[in-house]
Amino acid sequence: MRTFKFLSLLFIAVSVGFASCKKDDKEDTTVTSNATLIVGKWKKTKEVETEYNSNGKGPVHTDSTFTSSDYVEYKSNGQCVVSDGFLITLNYQVDGSKITYKYVGVAYGEETIKSINSTQLVTEETDDEGNGTKYVTVTTYTKM
Repeated sequence: MRTFKFLSLLFIAVSVGFASCKKDDKEDTTVTSNATLIVGKWKKTKEVETEYNSNGKGPVHTDSTFTSSDYVEYKSNGQCVVSDGFLITLNYQVDGSKITYKYVGVAYGEETIKSINSTQLVTEETDDEGNGTKYVTVTTYTKM
């Protein structure tokens, strides 16, 4: 009889323990990916180009005289339209913070997303001239 009481109490204790434990609700950690955030039309608002050469940092050129016809439009189908004095359609792919562009299947260029949210995109592109000089261009866009 003692064993039966002990087992009954043990069963009740274990049952109460399992019943009182509830699965913790997972916190919503949804992060919108860069590939999703980038879709849309972005107006170029500022461009800062810095030259680096064998002597170190060279001249810095800043331009903020852009019009509504200076934009890039990223479409959800993997194509983008660049308007910068002329129109060109490219294929693009976002992988983390890297945007890779192709024109007719051939590599066209690459940029790094420095920051992005629903209203602003900042990219950085490095152009190595191969002669010890490289240009780093940081471009800021505002969603249209």
